[in-house]
Amino acid sequence: MLCLPRSQCLPEVSHDPSAYLNLEASPIVSAVEDLGEIDLGDLSSQANQEGNADRLKTKSLFDLSKHTIFDGSRSKQMYAIAVLDSAVKKIRSAQLGEKHKTRLCQGRLVGGLVAAGHLNEAEALSQLVAAALANTDNASGAEKDVRDGFEDGKKSPVDPPPMEERASSDLVVKIAKQLPPPTPVDTTTTTDNDDDDWADPEPLIVKTDPKPYPIESLPPIIKDAVLEVAEFVQAPVPIVASSALAAIATVAQGHFDVRRAEGLSGPISLFCLAIADSGDRKTSAARFSKTIQQHEKNERERLAPEWKKYQGLMDSWESKRQGLKQKLRQQQQKEDPNVDETEDELVELQQSQPEPPRMPRWQYQDFTIEALSKGMMGWPAAVIESDESGSVFGGYSMREAAMKVLADLNRFWDGKPIHVDRRQSESYLIDGVRLSVS
Repeated sequence: MLCLPRSQCLPEVSHDPSAYLNLEASPIVSAVEDLGEIDLGDLSSQANQEGNADRLKTKSLFDLSKHTIFDGSRSKQMYAIAVLDSAVKKIRSAQLGEKHKTRLCQGRLVGGLVAAGHLNEAEALSQLVAAALANTDNASGAEKDVRDGFEDGKKSPVDPPPMEERASSDLVVKIAKQLPPPTPVDTTTTTDNDDDDWADPEPLIVKTDPKPYPIESLPPIIKDAVLEVAEFVQAPVPIVASSALAAIATVAQGHFDVRRAEGLSGPISLFCLAIADSGDRKTSAARFSKTIQQHEKNERERLAPEWKKYQGLMDSWESKRQGLKQKLRQQQQKEDPNVDETEDELVELQQSQPEPPRMPRWQYQDFTIEALSKGMMGWPAAVIESDESGSVFGGYSMREAAMKVLADLNRFWDGKPIHVDRRQSESYLIDGVRLSVS
């Protein structure tokens, strides 16, 4: 049997019975897509037993010591048998996470060939089911997958492509052949045909079972609170723990940094993202932040009188400022000798600008990065929080400049200063702020 790598066609076929490979031969490509190894000798024997040997010796595509590939209806049956053999191998060797899909797809393919009359239904189905049962711990589910795919495939009969299309395609067939004893080949010549069997490539991504959440790593008071909430609202522990940790980070991030190693220190802010289906009680689990919301509300009510006082002082200050600026312009036009005195008054007034009260603003949802930056200049610790991520990732900022927003959020998480330069408005520096995301 001559077996080639899956990524290669049969590049050389010798017409000289005394030679094994003819390196000068023209490429010959036949067509069965990803079928593994096909033993045409067995297929020819089956055809001979049915009395079709003479028919199989006509219309040859090419000859390998009288073991040939043929056109015609018998070739279609041979093609279908090869497809069935490949399907059995794929189902039997399917990896965890791919078994369900493989059973459905291969069952559907073989079912189409059965519907077109190229395979015996009972025999084909029994082989597929046997392969599925040999590679599962759930026998009933495996058989159901195969039968569902098989029945679905029978609704759409599949006819093998004409031989000329198979011969001109880029698909690969691995041909088993019986040859006379070959002439010894120069052992210094290396080929890629040393192995008779090539294993299926290992997947780059493998679905794994989730590991238990490390709840024991939390301090006792936090662990007890998480377990109590999870039991009360019937929400998954990881979602509840994520909400609790984000709330703690929100209120503590403005007071502490953490040094993870020598020369490696930074904020204790957290970026948390919980992925869950509808009905997993995400909203119910996100109640740890209610205390923060209530604190923000209470502080705004307490500082409301101070805010009104600040607005009055600011109006008075702005009026004086405009008056001095107008007076200064008039003095400059008249070359008044008192212009220096007016300039000093304006500078002194500028230095006495009223300071606004610190109004807490902890939470943001639908925002622009500019509004977030300005807001954090007034209250330097905040959290972007929502029980529906679409309100954040589908917001205005993400639609207009998603990469810039994500870059700025990353800088906030690092605790790095952000310089905002504007040509037509006041530039500013954001430094010492802390931001979490939940």
